[in-house]
Amino acid sequence: MNHFDTAAPHTTPQQLEATLAGLLTTRKEWTTMSAADHWLASVLMHQPNWNAARQAMPTPTTLPEPSLLTGLLILQRQATLNEAGRQFIQQQVTYLYNWLMHRLATTPANVASGCALTFHYLSICLRHKPVTDTAMASLIGLLQHKHPATNWNPGLDLTTEVGTTGWLLTLLKTRSYCANQPLRIHTGVSNLDPYLDVYIRFLHTHQIPADGAFEFTSLFPVSVQEKEWNLADEQSWSQGDLGHLLLLHEVASLQQQDQLTEWANRIGGYLLLQRQLGKLIQKRVGLLNGMAGLSLLYRRLFTLTQQQAYLDEGHYWLGEVLRTVNEPDFELDNSFRAGKLGIVCTLKHWLGQEAGLDLLHL
Repeated sequence: MNHFDTAAPHTTPQQLEATLAGLLTTRKEWTTMSAADHWLASVLMHQPNWNAARQAMPTPTTLPEPSLLTGLLILQRQATLNEAGRQFIQQQVTYLYNWLMHRLATTPANVASGCALTFHYLSICLRHKPVTDTAMASLIGLLQHKHPATNWNPGLDLTTEVGTTGWLLTLLKTRSYCANQPLRIHTGVSNLDPYLDVYIRFLHTHQIPADGAFEFTSLFPVSVQEKEWNLADEQSWSQGDLGHLLLLHEVASLQQQDQLTEWANRIGGYLLLQRQLGKLIQKRVGLLNGMAGLSLLYRRLFTLTQQQAYLDEGHYWLGEVLRTVNEPDFELDNSFRAGKLGIVCTLKHWLGQEAGLDLLHL
């Protein structure tokens, strides 16, 4: 889906196409990347580097990079993927499944949240059958065992990237994917209310008063350790209030809770006003840590709510991305997190092209 029917005059599909073409044609500069980023770049160039993907696979002590999973997702959705490519995808899915099962079984629940994107990737795969029903049921059962709703502290990490917010967004998406799956899978993810209730109560009791007496970068902490509240360094996809806002709107839509919708609208209005007053400043351009991610978060919020103000804000940040990357002396690294790869995927997503960013709930 593309949202350029209501685009601001300074942001046009033609401008996006021109910027995208410029980023993709500088192939000689696609160097000094991690194996995962190199893999994603090769997929975007339609020249998959299988060795880079294998090198990027996580070990028992490391987590997979988002670019690894994004590249796998883009590739497996290509209609022209041949049988050798499908077999390769199946091998990587099997490896990631076994890795995640081992990680969840051996890692304390409070640090297993770094596996959220892998869990989401495998949930998406369930829809296309690289993951079997039985395997997914076992994974969901293990997750419930490691994260019981009766003994769960959402405040250990409230980020979208690796924390509570990302986990709950993933579980909500998994529930929608599993609606037509066998009962043993659907039942395993159907009752999220205890987790959601604990999370929402936690946010209610830990919202920082927006009374103007102090200047805060965020309305909510990113973690709470006893009485110490750690605040977000910035508003981005990775951390900050927009991930909470996205989840609150998802839950409000699901549960038809007017009070929750009103609360989310107040938070959204406050964030929009802060940016308009020049108090919410983002100088980085990246997808996971900067302007590009903000543009897509607001785009997603518009899709959920149909509130024009969110789409306008998405276009504002998209315009800032284009202005920044087209400055003559601007230097952009090649990474998915903060640089060229993330910008390429962002522009593709805005244009309605496959970029695998539903993996990031965008």
